[in-house]
Amino acid sequence: MFCLGVIAFNLTILLRLILDIDNPFSFADPNSIEFVSLKVLHDACCRIDTLQQSLPASQDGPDHPVATSSP
Repeated sequence: MFCLGVIAFNLTILLRLILDIDNPFSFADPNSIEFVSLKVLHDACCRIDTLQQSLPASQDGPDHPVATSSP
């Protein structure tokens, strides 16, 4: 009887874990305790775009060219 309880407990934990992995941030439920704002990511992308546009365009290619192997 004890083994049956342990197996049922483990299966319950496994199913809850699978459901949480399937939807880790609970985007479908706005009132979820796991609500994660993506504003930080959006702001970082905007800053990167702004920095990228402010850099002068290099016509010679990268300063350190990637080494290529020849046969």
